[in-house]
Parts: sequence; structure tokens; C-alpha cells
Amino acid sequence: MWAVIKYNNNQYNFFKENFRKICSDQVEFYNPKISYKKKNHLITKYILKNYAFIYCSKFKNQKELIKFKYIKGLKFFLEGYIENQEQIQEFINLCKHHEDKKFNISKSFFLALKMNKIKFLNGPLKNLIFDIFEKNKDK
Repeated sequence: MWAVIKYNNNQYNFFKENFRKICSDQVEFYNPKISYKKKNHLITKYILKNYAFIYCSKFKNQKELIKFKYIKGLKFFLEGYIENQEQIQEFINLCKHHEDKKFNISKSFFLALKMNKIKFLNGPLKNLIFDIFEKNKDK
């Protein structure tokens, strides 16, 4: 079951390590990202800022979820993920469909969009708005 979490800024990798230590099941993390060059530096940014998706079978049981709430690096679990599994899976599949070999979201994902801001209308990310930094032919 997929859950949506909000993590502390710059502590995503720290959170993932802590989560894997506590959870004995198979865990999958997904956080869509983009990479681009700026002044000869490669910059990587997560498109959902400090939100990410985690898959774990233990999320079905609310009592099991309590032991995960206090992991260092985690702010909170977004509520409503149980009811919105279909929308979460659709969004993850859409992002994965537009990934390149390095697991970055390709420009085809953004070229299909005709706007600068994206807002989720339903699901656990409801009313979350994220910006598209720049739209160029090359980036």
C-alpha cells in the first residue's frame, strides 16, 4: 500500500535509512525528480519538494502505522492515502512512464503540460501546488 509522507528539508536520505531499519517488510520509495545543468553544475530537484511516496504492506494496519510516525526526518503521513490508492498509483505510473535511464522525469512530462503551476485536485496531495521552474526546448 502506498502512503504519502512529508519529510524534513534535506533529510530524505536520512529518513529512508531510518525507515528501512524499523520496517522489516520490503519497502519502496518514490520521489520524482528532475535534473538540469546550470552554469556547468548538475542540479537535481524533487518536483514535489519535501513530499514522497512509500510502499509498504504494513500501512494497511493503522496500529502498525503508529510506530513509523516518530522516525527521525519524518514530519507526518498525509491522511487519506488508504482511500486514494488508485490516484496515487496513477500519478506514480505517469511519472515513471516519463522517466529517463537515470530515473529523472524527462521533458516530455512537462511539454505535455500547458501551465506553469500544477495543483492536485483530490487525493492525499489535495490542494498541493508545485511550480514548473522553466520550460525550454532543451530542458
